[in-house]
Amino acid sequence: MSDFVLMLENLNKDRQNPPDEAEARKMIENLKFKQNNEMLKVLEEEQNKENEREKVLEGITDPQEKKRVEKVFAMDRAQAHARIQALAE
Repeated sequence: MSDFVLMLENLNKDRQNPPDEAEARKMIENLKFKQNNEMLKVLEEEQNKENEREKVLEGITDPQEKKRVEKVFAMDRAQAHARIQALAE
């Protein structure tokens, strides 16, 4: 369950005592901070994976095998792109 959903659930439980504006802003900033850290982590992981892909491709001499591996890597990159886009939303 995401931090945002948990935050909303907690707000619903505390409707009798809702947070003041400063507390709400602090909660939002905290959530943004966590999301940014998660995004940085994912981007770093994907950069490391891309570096590994480059090393693998450098070691392949057979043109057909290289083309096959490039297709696999293209699919990996598409999945990574989708993951990053989902985090950005």
